[in-house]
Amino acid sequence: MKGVSFLSEFLQEYLPFVSIYLVFAFYHSLCAHEVFKNWLTKITSSFFVEYYWRLVYVVLSFIIYYYGIHNLFPEKTVPIAKRIIFTYPQEFYDMRICLKTFGYIVFSFSCVQLNYFEFWGFKQFWQGTRLLLKKNSESVAMQLSGVNRFEAKGVYKIVRHPMMMGVFFIMLFLKQSIDVNRSVHVVLFFFYMVIGGYYEEKRLIKNLGEPYRAYMKKVGAFFPKTAQFLDGLKWLQRRIHVVNIKP
Repeated sequence: MKGVSFLSEFLQEYLPFVSIYLVFAFYHSLCAHEVFKNWLTKITSSFFVEYYWRLVYVVLSFIIYYYGIHNLFPEKTVPIAKRIIFTYPQEFYDMRICLKTFGYIVFSFSCVQLNYFEFWGFKQFWQGTRLLLKKNSESVAMQLSGVNRFEAKGVYKIVRHPMMMGVFFIMLFLKQSIDVNRSVHVVLFFFYMVIGGYYEEKRLIKNLGEPYRAYMKKVGAFFPKTAQFLDGLKWLQRRIHVVNIKP
């Protein structure tokens, strides 16, 4: 009966949140897809989609997340929200801090490498506004990540989706104990990460073709492939050998 009671209470408190989260995930994936952009081009213009849509998309995402997901998320005052699902062993404390820090580092480096201004849409907005102000200027196609170029260096040489991997590590190892609130967030983000990543890669293959397929064969999606680990160990072995033979 306790299990039934817990499930009933869980659905009552979390069903609205889960529902709006799924709507957000659908919107977030659909509106970044070329199919939607092509439709949007027909009802607006190619200029708007190329230079202004990214910023509008980001602002709308923030509004939906903050006023939808954030406001519907059960408060800590709700008894079920504070129920502890899992606690990391105390011996794991230092490792958890390292993994959480690793998540922050990977996320930060991936954002910097992509260019913050381009990622949020400010670069495109600025370029479009400059073109509007200079009426005689010709529009030149911008080199944008995921549209006509992709990153394969830095953290993107280790995993294909370092930003999502970093966020997942932060969420999973943020605190010593994981309550119902955090477990719901982690599970939902995990499914969004896997499903969203799958459809994102289909879009990237369509946009970038064979070079991206070759990149996928070499680099893991969220964790390095076994071959990458072995190459890393060989590189480390060579570096140690070089250091040892130096006088």
